[in-house]
Amino acid sequence: MDGLCTHPAGQGISSTQGAHEGMSSFEELDRFSSQELHDRAYRYAERHLDVGFFWNLIEMMPAAEAVEGEAKQAIADILHPSQQVADAVKRDPNLVHALRPVYLDYLQKHPDA
Repeated sequence: MDGLCTHPAGQGISSTQGAHEGMSSFEELDRFSSQELHDRAYRYAERHLDVGFFWNLIEMMPAAEAVEGEAKQAIADILHPSQQVADAVKRDPNLVHALRPVYLDYLQKHPDA
């Protein structure tokens, strides 16, 4: 049985059933504007405390801004997260111990570092 998920703007998309029950298909989602997709994904991630989604957006921002012709902002965004990490470690030097697994994983993936 197909359900109907209603978007706040009044548009509806039918949910798919089967192997990906509860998931919307690309074709269904592709009908939404970019702003509607942003709003929908953002609200869902906020409600579900999906830090990974927001982190992924942060990682993608410099590339997105570069595509939009905002090179200076892209460079600033690349530097901003690294400065946040540096500031946090400066405030609490013990954070490097908590982050040790991250450093190990990263350096294993980048042996030329």
